[in-house]
Amino acid sequence: MPLCAARDNVRSSGYYAGDYAEYACRNGAIGLIDLFDARRTLRAVELDAAAALREGARALAVRAYVVRRLGDEAACMGGARQR
Repeated sequence: MPLCAARDNVRSSGYYAGDYAEYACRNGAIGLIDLFDARRTLRAVELDAAAALREGARALAVRAYVVRRLGDEAACMGGARQR
């Protein structure tokens, strides 16, 4: 699953859970402490998703750097590796 799709999936699931908690609190099904806990959990999930995106972007940048460096080294060798 691409990173953006995973991010959107996490966000939409988290927002649905937050909406349900708000609704439940308004109708007396859960207490205020439970609502605050749901909000805190949603924020933690958002931060984890942002960290995962950051790590994914960093990995892609490192991969691009390595591929570029390997290409430069092959060009400097004058095609010695080619058969």
